[in-house]
Amino acid sequence: MNSQLTSLRALRQTWWLRTLALAVIVTSLGTRLPAQQSVQPPSAVASSKVPTFDAIRKQWEPRPLAELRQAAENGDAAAQYFLGFCFVKGRGVQTNQVEAASWFRKSAEQGLAVAQNELGWLYERGRGVSDGRDEAERWIRQAAEQGLAQAQLSLGWLYSNDKVKSGTVTGNYPVAAEWYEKAADQGLAEAQYLLAELYFFGKVERDYDEAAKWYRKAADQGWVDAMEKLGELYRFNHEGFKADPAEAIKWFRLAAEKGHSRAQLYLGQMMARGEGGARDDKAAVRLLTQAAEQGDSRALSKLAELSREGRGVKLGRSEQLALDQAAAGGNAPDSDFRLAQAFDRGEGVSKNDVTAAQHYFRAAHHSSGGHQTEAFDALINFLATGRATKFFTGEVLQFVERNARMAKSAPARYQLGVMFQEGRALPKDPARALDAFTQAALFGSPDAQHRIGQMWAEGLDGAPDPAEAVKWYRKAAVQGDARAQLDLAQSYLTGSGIRQNLVEAWKWMKLAAVQQLSQADAQLTGVENRMTAEQLAEAKRRQEAFVPRKDIAGEDAAAAERALRKLLPE
Repeated sequence: MNSQLTSLRALRQTWWLRTLALAVIVTSLGTRLPAQQSVQPPSAVASSKVPTFDAIRKQWEPRPLAELRQAAENGDAAAQYFLGFCFVKGRGVQTNQVEAASWFRKSAEQGLAVAQNELGWLYERGRGVSDGRDEAERWIRQAAEQGLAQAQLSLGWLYSNDKVKSGTVTGNYPVAAEWYEKAADQGLAEAQYLLAELYFFGKVERDYDEAAKWYRKAADQGWVDAMEKLGELYRFNHEGFKADPAEAIKWFRLAAEKGHSRAQLYLGQMMARGEGGARDDKAAVRLLTQAAEQGDSRALSKLAELSREGRGVKLGRSEQLALDQAAAGGNAPDSDFRLAQAFDRGEGVSKNDVTAAQHYFRAAHHSSGGHQTEAFDALINFLATGRATKFFTGEVLQFVERNARMAKSAPARYQLGVMFQEGRALPKDPARALDAFTQAALFGSPDAQHRIGQMWAEGLDGAPDPAEAVKWYRKAAVQGDARAQLDLAQSYLTGSGIRQNLVEAWKWMKLAAVQQLSQADAQLTGVENRMTAEQLAEAKRRQEAFVPRKDIAGEDAAAAERALRKLLPE
């Protein structure tokens, strides 16, 4: 009960936030939203040689129920079918699925295709009969083979939705396409649309031209989803299919006018970006508001973004947050990212690390957002610095570990490397630590470069490689990293991995000492005692001439790649 109350309160709060923000937007637009329309027209049942539902209904609907029952009992197949339909819908009789199945069966056994199709669906759904998918296929196939377009559509749906279980057939999309096409050729709009979907999503050999052909046929009959899909085809880049923003706008507009929320969203986005024409912020806001009114979280998120940019609608900070809060957690990762930053920084809301981490996690989960890698990097920073520790449960840690290579910034990659190397928060894994450090090193992180040098010096595979260690120490040292400078000095001093050179040893040790590294300062006198006056003078000259170099050179990047391949062979 408590969990139900919590869910209800959360639902009410989300609805209140959405309603409040949308009310402000609608007021600012000075217009009322249009009444919602039915998005999809009824399936267009094509003419067929076999009796259709419409023909049978026209024959029997005007007649008294007693006459219908008498005809059914006398063996009239059409009457038996329509009486079964009455029991399904409760027209003049109490709804009774068992009785409906009985009359459908009597009609179906006489070969009436519409009855065979309906009986098959009762078996598929387990209504009035025991659940029997084999029986569902058997009866629907009989109707389809008679040429009933609706049954051909039904059989295609069974195959494409992994419902046919007889024999070895399971989810056979090519067979589904064959049956959809039979129904589509008879003009059934729903079949045309579903056939186009198979071509569009590559369930059969992907063919965007074929998809467009069948979408257009369905759209010409008023199938709104097909209008919207044509808009998508022409708006977004699809291999081998030429985008056409003007054509996309045309189809999105047709679907949007009929209340299709995704078409309203996409058309609103195009208006906001000026795709296919001049930018129109007010039109964008109006369309996005219509989509948001239907619960589209991406539209809510885009409205919040436009308001922040001062485009098309003016909202206060609290209303902007209300929109983002209503959109967050759905398919609106940009809202999650903005909320994460707000709770992270305490901007407009009370600072809350756990809530910030939750929103960063959601934003990092979505590849469709524009801030996925930024959100992931922020999540890594929280984990590495011990913020929101309660949030990092097994699921979240598994996500971080599984997607470690998503980290984009050098600091985040370095932090991942440290956690993998030390077994802190993440499983100890030297190979993955090296991978993370190398990715950070390629972006010029001296901390990561120094760590890699230490790993080589200690021996990743049990065999130290001092020469490789020196290469990495140098990369960090030339950028001014004091610890790497000291380690490089020690290598020159002992001749480990490089030819012994007291001048270079003193130079790098002095550079480290200047940065207040006590270990370096303590060793300088001992090195000086081993040098001639000329060597010391040259070392001082080199030390004074040193200028840190912040960018990693191309040759260093190549060396890093070679080292990574050597350590992590495929």
